[in-house]
Amino acid sequence: MCSNLELQKARREIKAILVEKALSRQDISYSVLAKKITSCTLEHDSQELHALLGEISEQESNNNRGMLSVLVVRKDNGYPGKGFFTCAQSLEYKIDPPKQARYAPPVLEQRHKDFCENMKKTISNYYSDPNLKARILKEIKNHNGNIRLAIDVLEEAGVL
Repeated sequence: MCSNLELQKARREIKAILVEKALSRQDISYSVLAKKITSCTLEHDSQELHALLGEISEQESNNNRGMLSVLVVRKDNGYPGKGFFTCAQSLEYKIDPPKQARYAPPVLEQRHKDFCENMKKTISNYYSDPNLKARILKEIKNHNGNIRLAIDVLEEAGVL
């Protein structure tokens, strides 16, 4: 179990990883994401990891940038897990969670897939803005290539 301070650091790490993925228009699996976190040990299916993804999604959604956690996907189907859709519903998106048997992947209907693709387009549109990209790259350069520090600075400035 991680301390509150470790979880705050992990949240910043996750956001930086997801921004990097958004800039390159790539997904990342839950397990790969969990392995990339260095501030504390989080399992790919832990409640702590999913809560942090929910916090990031809420922040991004409240700033009209979409749910950045759509980029975190299951290896077996290439889409986010059921918790993503539960989070989306709690943020008042018009989507309900897919049906899922215990220990089985969720059964995604076309509307779930369309929701994810539309969310990815929202994120792609935001992160493809040339001015934003230039500002992010400048901050990364200013921090000697450390994207996590650059994202922290941009987040504190209200850019991300």
